[in-house]
Amino acid sequence: MSTSESKAEDFLRVATVERPHGLGGELSVTPAADFASELRPGRTFLWRGGVGERLLEVETVRPAGRRMLVAFCGIANREQAREIGGGGLYLRRVELRRPAEDYLFDDEVASFDCVSAAGESVGRIEGFERHAGACYLRLRRGDRSCLVPFSKPIVLEVSREERRIVLDPPEGLWDL
Repeated sequence: MSTSESKAEDFLRVATVERPHGLGGELSVTPAADFASELRPGRTFLWRGGVGERLLEVETVRPAGRRMLVAFCGIANREQAREIGGGGLYLRRVELRRPAEDYLFDDEVASFDCVSAAGESVGRIEGFERHAGACYLRLRRGDRSCLVPFSKPIVLEVSREERRIVLDPPEGLWDL
């Protein structure tokens, strides 16, 4: 596959390449929580960053807290590692299995409508955001965005078929 032939919508980000670790070309990589098992020796990813995109094959992986230390084939020193720091690792959507039946992929949730428990429109989902191990819905309300924790009791119902999420937000959430 030529990276120039790739279509953005065919790929999902499964990890973020952070920064070099040490002098030998290893990088600190933060996997999306549900796809940590995809980071394994021999696995090839599409890397996208500020300087374009390229294919990267994992040579070695070792845990480092919530992150992984990853060596990629052909990345032999800190300078080469800096070139791919800050980018994302992507896999074709068709290669990924749903971790659970009710799991939503990031590209699925974008443009879901959000309604209150009373059925009133509260906005449209722009996507997921993950911070400090928690998952949030990025919700567009008029001319601004806000983050809504993607957890019960705030999220009452998710309908993939109707592309709708029912929310019961705590008082004051829209004022933040």
